[in-house]
Amino acid sequence: MKPCLIDCGLTFNFNSLLLSVHFISADRIFNGKNFLPENSVLVLNQHLQFIECVPKNSIDADKIRVYEGIITPGFVNSHCHTELSHLKNKITQKTGLVEFGKHVITLRNSFSKEEITGIQMNLEQVLKPLQKAIKKGDVLGLSEDFITKYFDAVHLESINHQNKVMNS
Repeated sequence: MKPCLIDCGLTFNFNSLLLSVHFISADRIFNGKNFLPENSVLVLNQHLQFIECVPKNSIDADKIRVYEGIITPGFVNSHCHTELSHLKNKITQKTGLVEFGKHVITLRNSFSKEEITGIQMNLEQVLKPLQKAIKKGDVLGLSEDFITKYFDAVHLESINHQNKVMNS
């Protein structure tokens, strides 16, 4: 498994960091599923990628950078516009917010029963992986809100990647 980059929401002074291994800790450390035991220390390589988690008493205290608060994996604030997906390619782009709003209001109820059924079936297919993940997450003790936000973050990252590829 490839190590993941730790995003603690902290600003590191890279000039002051050693070029080999780094040890960081905080009041609490969340690994994405659970809080780690008290006195846990994250071991990072020179690229600030996670290597392992060790007990605090296994490292010289003066080598550990300790932060107040919680260290967590990075989160992305995102949202999804599935409620407008049926309007894709039906609204002229780059006309401004007012024109966009007018088009949404005009077009949102202008679909036949067949089109609505198709939209509903498509949405059900799109949501199947999410529903499956929510069930699995429930077994693992993860909330539906957490799973949904995770899926939204992955979706947004996918869109950002596609945009980078298309615009380069």
